[in-house]
Order: sequence, then structure tokens, then C-alpha cells
Amino acid sequence: QRRVHGNEPSRGSTAPRRSPVVAHGDQKGPFTNMKVAGSSAPQAVAGALCARLRQSEVVQIIVVGAASVNQAVKAIAVARSYLVEEELDVAVFAAFTHLPSTNPDEEERSGIQLTVFPTGHHRPIGTASEYKVAGSTNPKSTAGAIANCLRENRTCRLELLGREAVNQGVKSMAIGRTNIEADNLDFVFFPEFKTLQLSDGRRSALELTIIPIKP
Repeated sequence: QRRVHGNEPSRGSTAPRRSPVVAHGDQKGPFTNMKVAGSSAPQAVAGALCARLRQSEVVQIIVVGAASVNQAVKAIAVARSYLVEEELDVAVFAAFTHLPSTNPDEEERSGIQLTVFPTGHHRPIGTASEYKVAGSTNPKSTAGAIANCLRENRTCRLELLGREAVNQGVKSMAIGRTNIEADNLDFVFFPEFKTLQLSDGRRSALELTIIPIKP
């Protein structure tokens, strides 16, 4: 596994256009594992991520804590902007994962696994429902709203401002995927940056577009 911190340029040949149809999040490899820390630079992670995706690799990003989740989602949004001229895009699955402790006296830690697939440009379907997620938002409540949208085959979007909000939004998607398993449904998300005009000025936020798929 690799942890990305420094500047790593994007390399690799341009891949052919891919279908917007994505595989299920539990698909078998080839996988490349990547760890992202709270101090990782999103641009550096995005460059390394693009190099793998251009080779049709599936990348599993493991993150622990709000700062790491925030940097990883930012990196995926940056990677999408790097790939747009190549007619490539990515789709992302979120899930909880347990990390074994290196110390026998400590318990396992819970983290987030973001599985990133190369795909074609997505097209949101139906009417999109929009939800604002704050750092204090209960992920289970947002997960329930996501599940209801997906059962109606509707796209939904999460607006996230700040790393705690991003962390809660990603947790809600991981919970939401388990909520709709019995319905034989799954979903992917696509992160992008969004500028908000607030009373104290303009702020950069993240918007996650969530699209239902059949597993």
C-alpha cells in the first residue's frame, strides 16, 4: 500500500472512451490500494490516482478520520478535472472497513474505503433532490433520505462545506448502501467543487452527485 504526500506528476497514455455503465463495488481487481492522510496534498493524490485510472485500474483509497476523508474526496474531484479532456470520468463507492491494529492491546479501527472506478461521463437521471450536510448532521438521517431517493430511481446531491461535513456525507453514503441492499440497489457518487456565496463571502464547497445503479 502507498501513502501519497508529495508532488507526484500525472503520467500514462490516454485511454479509450469507456461506457458510463459501472461495475458493482464488490467487483474483483485488479486493485491498487492507496492510503490518504489528513496532510496529503489533493493535487498530488489526484495525479497518482489518474495514472492508475488511465491504466484501467480500480483504486481503493483507505481513509481514517475527517481530515483524511476530506482530502481524499477533494483529490477525486481534482482527478475528474484532470481527466475531462480525455473523455474519462470516475465513479466512486463508499463503504466502511475495519483496519487491524498493529498493537495487540488495541482494538481494530474503523475507516472508510473509497473504491474508484474509471468510467465514462455520467448523466444524472430524473429529478435531483438536494441536501445540505453539516458537520453536526446525523449520517443515519441523511442515509435514509438517500435511500428513499434511490428507491424512486432519482438522483440526489449532497452539498458539503468543511471537512466535518464531508466526513458526515461520506459516512451517510456508506450507511445508505447497506440500507438498500435488500432492494437489490446500489449507487455511485461523483464529487465536484462548488462555489457558495455566503454572507461573509465566497466559499469553496464539495457537491456529491449520487446516482442509483443495479448491482
